[in-house]
Amino acid sequence: MADAIFKGGRRRGFTTVYREVAQDRRLSLKARGLFLLLQSLPETWQYTISGLATLAGTGKDQIRSGLAELLKVGYLVKEQAHDEAGKFAGNIFVLQEEAPLSENPTTVDEQNIPLSGKPIPGKPSTENPTLRKEEYKKKINKTPKAPKGGLKTPGFVLDCVDAFLGDDPEYQAAFSGFLENREALKKPVLTTRSINTIINKLRKVSREEGIAMLDKAVERNWLTVYPLKADERPMAPMPNDARRGRCL
Repeated sequence: MADAIFKGGRRRGFTTVYREVAQDRRLSLKARGLFLLLQSLPETWQYTISGLATLAGTGKDQIRSGLAELLKVGYLVKEQAHDEAGKFAGNIFVLQEEAPLSENPTTVDEQNIPLSGKPIPGKPSTENPTLRKEEYKKKINKTPKAPKGGLKTPGFVLDCVDAFLGDDPEYQAAFSGFLENREALKKPVLTTRSINTIINKLRKVSREEGIAMLDKAVERNWLTVYPLKADERPMAPMPNDARRGRCL
């Protein structure tokens, strides 16, 4: 399986991009343009670095350095793919429509972004970049109060959350805390695509781990959730099979 980039869903005929992305001074103009290109691609397609270079009409080095910027700021999140036997099968880069507001949980050296070669099944390549996360230290943050008249989470977003969680008061409380914190940060979840990106990450983990991911996102004032380190994961996880609802 080649290293690939996946993106969330989008409306047909046009591409919606948050203004903060276009005006993010942490990104070069090249990286902002690459983000726009990625957002415009069909949601079901997978792209290698070589494929992106062809689409953009530029060299692989330009694509590689642009991806490095997006990774550093947090617009791209790297995940490891595994085959049916549980063996490492390559890296997947997931595009986020928003970057973390505060601390960036992942960094990568742009020299280590892989080319589009296929890894040997069962033999992880040392050429693939490793995800370096700052050690998580629990801390208490005072959540800023949302100003009166500020943006609120739309009802259809709450419906998506309810469809995902079902009747689970503890999980609902954790998710509500996350959404309220986004409102307090003046960055509420406003689109179906955005909430589905968050929910799809939580589908991959147990209920207990999902709650912990939401709690950590609130503590760090992150705009999305990220996988926990091995020593952060709660014991005795419960499968996600009971949560059936999906938001389209």
